[in-house]
Amino acid sequence: MMFPDLERARPLLRHAPIYLGPVNFMLFGLCLSVIAKANGIAFKLISWPMLALLVAGLAAGYHIKYRSTLSVRSLTAIMIYIVGAFGLLMGTAFLSAWSLVEKPASSKPYLLFVFLYHATALTSLALPFALKLRELKRHPDRRFNNSEYFADTRLFTIDPNYGMTVPTSTLAPATIALTVNLPIALNTYIGNNSSALLIATSLYALLFSYVAAVFIGPKLAYLYELYRYERQTGRRFVNQEYEKVQALRRTFLLCRLLAKLASFRRAH
Repeated sequence: MMFPDLERARPLLRHAPIYLGPVNFMLFGLCLSVIAKANGIAFKLISWPMLALLVAGLAAGYHIKYRSTLSVRSLTAIMIYIVGAFGLLMGTAFLSAWSLVEKPASSKPYLLFVFLYHATALTSLALPFALKLRELKRHPDRRFNNSEYFADTRLFTIDPNYGMTVPTSTLAPATIALTVNLPIALNTYIGNNSSALLIATSLYALLFSYVAAVFIGPKLAYLYELYRYERQTGRRFVNQEYEKVQALRRTFLLCRLLAKLASFRRAH
């Protein structure tokens, strides 16, 4: 299932301001500080750009919590954030940490590894995206009715519970197991001169590339086609469980306070 139903949306809505505010601030601060140090650039965690990032993250979190339709644009923004933060930024930070530990004679190996990492991650995202897009152009009906969701082009609603549950691939746990254990094994057999951190970064690239190729790339193709249809018709799809989500939002603190304020104004 691609679009969140009420149960999967519940933790996302409740904790979005925390995840995109303080947690996102610390994640970006840690990664950017390591990257800046590896490149000899001064970096301050408490600075106007970082405070702007914190405010933007809080604004995005509260938008998701109280205003998001949990539909095409919302899901696209979340996936792009995952690619940028957990794909490109964290991978670059890992390589920067390796550069600081190993202290190579020149920056060329570091910059080369950063380039290769980004190329691997983006290629693993772009190729499945292009292949799925080609498939959807050959079979236009699959934009609206597939194993992920059902989009009603008359009511402009998306049924998040329509998709079939896909069995877990045996490749996913195997990839995770390799990510955890292979750096230890290689460091043991190759010796102390090997860089376990560099190996771990390579395996992180493998893991993220797998996630991007199997999940993110094809889903972005579906979202792109739905977005194109929205642009053509001038209407937007709405999650079929949007009313249930709105009922959940009315239980949140800010909504309750606004409701009490509105009733107080009506009474006076």
